[in-house]
Amino acid sequence: MNRVYVFFGLFSLVCFFEAIGGSYMISSIQNIERQFRIPSKTSGFMVSVSDLSYIPSVIFVAYFGSKGNRAKWIGSGGAIIAMAYLTISSSNFLFPVSESQGAIFDPLFFAENASSKELREMLSFSLQNREQSSNPAMLRMRRSASAPFTYCNKPVNMLRKMIKEMDCVDQSDNRAPFYVLVSAIFFLGIGRTMPWCLGVPLLDDNVKRKNVPSFFAGVSLIRIFGPICGFLVGSICNKLYYNLNPPVGLSPSDPTWIGAWWIGFFGIGVMTCFPSIALFCFPMEGRLEVIQTRENKHFVRTYKGVLGTEIYVGSVLGRICDILAFKGYIVFLPKYLENHFGIPQFKVHRYMAIFGVFGFALGTVIGGFATRRFRMSGRTAALFVLIVSTINMGLFFSKSFIACESVVNSVGFNEKHGGYNFSRECNADCSCEGAALYPVCDKSGYVYFSPCHAGLNRDDNTDVVSFHLSTHGFHSCECSSDGVVRKSLCTDTCRIPTIIFFFTVCLGSLFAGMGVVPGMLILLRSVPPNARSQSLGLQGFLVSLFGSLPSPILWGLVVDSACRVWDVSCTGGSGNCSVYDPHALRKRYAFFDCAITNDCCCTNHKKAF
Repeated sequence: MNRVYVFFGLFSLVCFFEAIGGSYMISSIQNIERQFRIPSKTSGFMVSVSDLSYIPSVIFVAYFGSKGNRAKWIGSGGAIIAMAYLTISSSNFLFPVSESQGAIFDPLFFAENASSKELREMLSFSLQNREQSSNPAMLRMRRSASAPFTYCNKPVNMLRKMIKEMDCVDQSDNRAPFYVLVSAIFFLGIGRTMPWCLGVPLLDDNVKRKNVPSFFAGVSLIRIFGPICGFLVGSICNKLYYNLNPPVGLSPSDPTWIGAWWIGFFGIGVMTCFPSIALFCFPMEGRLEVIQTRENKHFVRTYKGVLGTEIYVGSVLGRICDILAFKGYIVFLPKYLENHFGIPQFKVHRYMAIFGVFGFALGTVIGGFATRRFRMSGRTAALFVLIVSTINMGLFFSKSFIACESVVNSVGFNEKHGGYNFSRECNADCSCEGAALYPVCDKSGYVYFSPCHAGLNRDDNTDVVSFHLSTHGFHSCECSSDGVVRKSLCTDTCRIPTIIFFFTVCLGSLFAGMGVVPGMLILLRSVPPNARSQSLGLQGFLVSLFGSLPSPILWGLVVDSACRVWDVSCTGGSGNCSVYDPHALRKRYAFFDCAITNDCCCTNHKKAF
């Protein structure tokens, strides 16, 4: 078998497992936070360490790696990635977490002289134990305090407040597992530099010119389907308890459930080892030849020459704009869909995979076929990219007009003119401050922020959770004319708009994918063959620095600018956003993407003309 195809198969496997690991990391972060009690801001920094190590190392790897056996360099990168995943998995065994074995009921809870510290210690044990209690009243109170909704009951609300304070105290600094995880993710970023910036030029150097688009399309498809598999692996591992022995009564739907996140990292690490070792042993001689210059150019002079190519600079600027628009958009798209269209999180990722990824994959195939079929020159490819980018921008602009009324965004609609003050005379004595968002509606369709804001009153002898599950609603609500509120009474007109929205998503992904292969060819053909690895490395550096890193921050600012009601964090500052202005969120989300995409079109216009 031709060594080019052997290399392509091994290289594709490394890229595939790398892509799986990237999306699996997203699905496991919350479990890592819970197991090691790491605050979200700390876990966010932990994930970004990969980009921080990628940015300074990619330029040096691209330059020095291109001077040697690139297959061995790629194998080394894959081995580093594998070891990083195995190290992440090992933190589960290096730092085992013990479980509390206390009883649900303790007389200390009712003692008047009990200190705050003692109460917290008692609650820390009692709330984590899932065995049946001998005290029904305490069990009902615990269930009510841990329910996802609030209502008018002073003891329950006090217990709920203590639980929240206890959670804040429990967010202690677990330095040892944090340092191990950060170190592993740091080396993960270094390993990620080698496969892409060295493998693509190696294929370009050793594949017939007419077959290059087909190979590029194949690699791109693998990098697209990898994240889908990563989320599927995450869904499987998250159904298993982290120590494989869940407490009695605890299920994956419980908010305190910790999934077996380490299994996925262990499996991905082991699987990545095999193609990496094979690539490391790949011979340099034979069909796979490395095109080198006769003279050893200086490091700085090489990159200076690459930056002196106008087409290359324009191509990189366009790529930066693409990533700046795409990465943050995808990160916050689930939040936008949930808050505007009322789509649950578990369905959002399914829809994104079906419509977004499928459209992008199909577009990549079409773009690769068109590039090969019409033998596009650099100018023709740039014109093609300009056309698909313009169409994509128009589709994004059309999304700003796709509006509807869902259960979630109706809270923002109803209270927009009232200054988002949810207090009424009927709930003035309920102490609903700090209540979690749990929208319910009366028979007229009016949406209340929570059952507490609807004036729901219950005494300590009523199991509100069981009563709500059996009746699918709340009764004795003073703010409702008939005393009844239910989620089923809420108005939802988002079915057709949701279909239209995802139709535009599918079309937009299709046209975005069509520009991948022509854009890659423009980049590689704009520089001499001996500088292609360096050009990809420099592109990775610039795109990560000016595109990947700032994109989530900028998009986060855009999304937060439409927030009207904030949760309170442990430090007393703003936490998560509870209620958005739906009109502002929809328009700013679409227009910001259009503004960035317009810059992409301008750079593509310069390349084409």
